[in-house]
Amino acid sequence: MLWALAFLCLSSGETFAETCDHQSALQVRNVTSAAVPLTEWFPDQQPSDVYFESEDSSAWRSPRDLALLPAPTELRLANGETMRIFSAVPSFGEDGNFIALLLTKSTKRWVSENLPLFCSGPNGAHRRPVRGYRRVLLCDWPAEEADRESFEVFLEDQDGKHLLRVLARRKVGLLQKYHTMACVRDVFFESREFFSAALKQLVEWLEFYRFHGIEHFFVYTFRGTEDAVKELLMPYLRQGLATRIHFDDYPSDKIHRQHQVVQDCLYRAKSHTTWLLPSVDVDEYFHLKSGHFFPDGVVPQDYLKTAWDAIVKWKGKRLEEVRSVSFRSFRFARAPSDSLEISSAWREAKLPRSHNHPEKLANGKFACN
Repeated sequence: MLWALAFLCLSSGETFAETCDHQSALQVRNVTSAAVPLTEWFPDQQPSDVYFESEDSSAWRSPRDLALLPAPTELRLANGETMRIFSAVPSFGEDGNFIALLLTKSTKRWVSENLPLFCSGPNGAHRRPVRGYRRVLLCDWPAEEADRESFEVFLEDQDGKHLLRVLARRKVGLLQKYHTMACVRDVFFESREFFSAALKQLVEWLEFYRFHGIEHFFVYTFRGTEDAVKELLMPYLRQGLATRIHFDDYPSDKIHRQHQVVQDCLYRAKSHTTWLLPSVDVDEYFHLKSGHFFPDGVVPQDYLKTAWDAIVKWKGKRLEEVRSVSFRSFRFARAPSDSLEISSAWREAKLPRSHNHPEKLANGKFACN
């Protein structure tokens, strides 16, 4: 699928992962919206209650399973509001030392931002206020515990009342320090008769992005993932080119699934990469034809690794000033089903109109073309 670039902007304001779907390359350090965890949580349960063992193909394992996550857990507050935590991510390094509790999209933003909560280790150790950013709760954690593999996090209200206990585990040593990483969304085998379009495009997409500079991928699977996906992903996992996160819950709403992937991927990438492509679908490609913002004017082969720094410099900015490089663009209309379609950015006389708002041009995806 071919996309045409319409706008390029550098964001220096607050950028959160859940707002990234006009597509962005995020500079991970500057986005608050991350580091090798194997996580789970349990509200007043025994650890054995949390591990899932399913009979379907989601039970397959790989040598690089970073996290195997059960269904979201609910925390009901005194004011009647509910927070649903879908992931807990320990993160230590240059981007900060904390454990991020990630909330589902169904949780109201103001609940986490305005409710005074405190978090601590066992027996009230290093009790500190929770920092809320939209649908993220950040529990600052002592740097001295960076080498540990498991963490108990206790949430309390301002009066010291116990609310929830979270257990976060991780495998240390799986990830390195990269310059540019990408998140791979869930890809499914629709039925035994038909392969999904995304499944058929996955290997081509991975090879394209790898060839052009992406150094590592976070791949995401959900309950219901078929063996066909396993066979496609396993070579990348075995070679250390990818790391897998699995959710044992499958939100029926596509936007909610994407929210979970983008948020989780951002915080797992903290302290492990400079730039992150968080929400690129497997039918979307960055294709650079003009190298005017590179020093020698030529597009290098690894432009997906080097373009972001070059764009920032070309715009006269310092790296620490920029949170993301965002691409806003428009999708060109597809040819009628009974007509020959030739991929060309110039094949349409005009851009299509939005179905919901005919007075506006349709929102598209992105490409650097």
